[in-house]
Amino acid sequence: MRKRVVITEEVDGVECELTHEPIEWVDILKARVGDKLVVAYCVQDDCYEDIDDLMGDCMGKMHSFHRDSRDVNEGLAALGNTRDGEKNLDAVWDKHWEAAVDRYVEAVIRIMGVEDLVTDLSDNEKDVIDEATARKHLNEDARGASNWDCVIYEDIMRGVLSEMWDEPSYFPGDRDVQLLACYEHGGQVWSLSGCGTQCRWDTSNNAGVWIPDEYLRKQLDSDEAKGLDRSKQARLYASQFLNTYNCIVNGDVYGCVVEWFDKDGTQIDDETCWGFIGQDHAEEALNSEFYQPTCARFAAQLQEAV
Repeated sequence: MRKRVVITEEVDGVECELTHEPIEWVDILKARVGDKLVVAYCVQDDCYEDIDDLMGDCMGKMHSFHRDSRDVNEGLAALGNTRDGEKNLDAVWDKHWEAAVDRYVEAVIRIMGVEDLVTDLSDNEKDVIDEATARKHLNEDARGASNWDCVIYEDIMRGVLSEMWDEPSYFPGDRDVQLLACYEHGGQVWSLSGCGTQCRWDTSNNAGVWIPDEYLRKQLDSDEAKGLDRSKQARLYASQFLNTYNCIVNGDVYGCVVEWFDKDGTQIDDETCWGFIGQDHAEEALNSEFYQPTCARFAAQLQEAV
C-alpha cells in the first residue's frame, strides 16, 4: 500500500494543499487577495544534472585534478605543466622552436666559449674551424637539419626552454589561469590556492584550475585596455565563479513556487521555476518575481471588477 504525504499551509484560516515540500529555513509568503489565496515558498532543487549549464556563460570553467577527473590534461595544459607538475618544456619548443634555436645557439657560445666549442664539435667529426661554422652546425643540429649525427647540448637547451617558459611571451599555458585549492571534509569548498580553509589533512592547494571562457576573456581584454591589473581581475572573476560553484556542489540550489487557491483552498494554478543558486538569491526572487507580482495581478483584477 502506498502512502501519500500531504503538505498543507493555512492561509487566513483555510488549509491549502501544497504541490511541493517547502524548505524549513525560508519563510513561506502568503496572503488573501480578494477571493484568492496566494502561497509562495522555496523548494530544494536537487534535480539539475549539468553544473556548467546551471552556471551559464561568463563564469569560466574549472578543471579538477582529482584522479577520476577527465579534465586533468586540459588543466595541466593551461598551467603549462606536465602531469608530474614540472614545466612543460616540450610545449615551449612546439610553439616557439625558432626563437628557442636562436637563444640556444647564443647560450652555447656564451657558456662554452668559442675555442672549446670548436674543439668539441671537431672531435665529433664536424668540419668546424671558426665561430661562424660552429654557429652553423649548432643551428642545423638544433633544427634537426644536419646530415651528421646531432650534437645537442641537452642541459643548455633545457635551460633555454626553462627560461622561456618563465617569460609571458613564451609561456605555453593560459596567462589567465588560476590555481585552485579544495577543502574536502564531508563536502567540498573550493577557493583560490592558498586561500579559504587551510587544513594540513583536508586541503589540497593544487586541486585544479580555473580558466576564463571566451566571454570573460573579452572582458579581461577590456579591463586590461582600461588600465586594470589583468591578474587581479582574473582572480576576482575566479572568486565569483567559486562562490557560485560552492553553492551548487553543496546543495544550495532552490526552486521558487507560487500557488493560488480559491476561497475553499482548492488549487487554481501555480508557477514554478528552478535553478536559483544561493539562499539569498532564492528568497529575493521568491518575493520580487513570484509572490509580489502574483498578488499585484489579483489586486489589479479586483480594481478592474469594481
